[in-house]
Amino acid sequence: MSQIFIILSTYNGEKFLQEQLISLKTQTIPFQLLVRDDGSSDKTLNILNEWKEKLPIRILSGPNIGTVHSFN
Repeated sequence: MSQIFIILSTYNGEKFLQEQLISLKTQTIPFQLLVRDDGSSDKTLNILNEWKEKLPIRILSGPNIGTVHSFN
């Protein structure tokens, strides 16, 4: 089976991020989660780093460049 890559762009998403990561944790298909944080000023990066041991996450962070550019 091919591996699935999930691409996620975050920006000040602490309010919804836990629920989203919990949902991903319940998936039965192997995947890699690639996250680019778009300059969050809340606890988004802290939450992502806490989940590194629970999910296969690669985190990139940088300044706020907007959704479209963040996915590029």
